[in-house]
Amino acid sequence: MNFLFVGIGGFFGSILRIWVGETLSVYSFNTIVSYHTLIVNLLGSYLLAFFLVYVNLSDSLIPANFKKGISIGFLGSFTTFSTFSIETVLLFQNGEIKLALFYVLVSFIGGFIFAWLGLKSGFYFINIRKKILLGKR
Repeated sequence: MNFLFVGIGGFFGSILRIWVGETLSVYSFNTIVSYHTLIVNLLGSYLLAFFLVYVNLSDSLIPANFKKGISIGFLGSFTTFSTFSIETVLLFQNGEIKLALFYVLVSFIGGFIFAWLGLKSGFYFINIRKKILLGKR
């Protein structure tokens, strides 16, 4: 049953990924690096961290199949490490060493920062939810 939920999540995540790419490609700068890949990966880092913290640490009633469908399926197919990797290799092959290194640093450091922000946001919203449920404001 997990396969079905992951597959459905993957379907919608990949559709959103291509929509974001095509929507943002209007603002392309004719470079190998498509910044929409960076945006998707940073956003995905944030969303996955937030989702995992919030759903796993709050009293969430989301079934395990849905959790896997959203985290592995939807967010896994929304983010795109393979595209990031190919873009980086192409930059190196075209002699854009500084840009390639910058892209890698921004992607990894940014990914860690966005994941950290997602974790912090998840804990923050859990605390707000607990206060509301306990009647404290």
